[in-house]
Amino acid sequence: MPRWPYKNTDLRHHTSKRRARKLKKWVTISTEAVLTTNAILALEAAKQATADAAAAAKAAKTAASAIKQLAKDKEAVQLQLRKDARAIAKTTRELQAAAERASGEAGKAAKQAERACIAADKIARAKQTTEAVAEALRAKEAEHAAQQLV
Repeated sequence: MPRWPYKNTDLRHHTSKRRARKLKKWVTISTEAVLTTNAILALEAAKQATADAAAAAKAAKTAASAIKQLAKDKEAVQLQLRKDARAIAKTTRELQAAAERASGEAGKAAKQAERACIAADKIARAKQTTEAVAEALRAKEAEHAAQQLV
């Protein structure tokens, strides 16, 4: 049963000790209030620091991702350059081989032409020799005929 509707005959609450207890209670409450305010401020500061750290971590992650992407792009460019260099080297080798083949064929054609020229020269010399021999024979016959007439 509550005591408050009845007249309070207990005078303990009027004592100085009671007052001291009340004062201590209020001091404790106000100290707790100050501590709570400080705790709230510390909590807000911690929340802000956490948010700042999260933002910094996100920025660092974004930067790391960008760096990774740049590295990937650089690697892809280098790979493409290596592919292009290999293709150019292959094309150069093919062109060189084709040039060698063409020069070989040209050399072969030149040799054949030279052989034909040598053969024609031989034939011409033989003809000249034959003609010269025939001319010499005619000259000898004419000389012989001239001697016989004399």
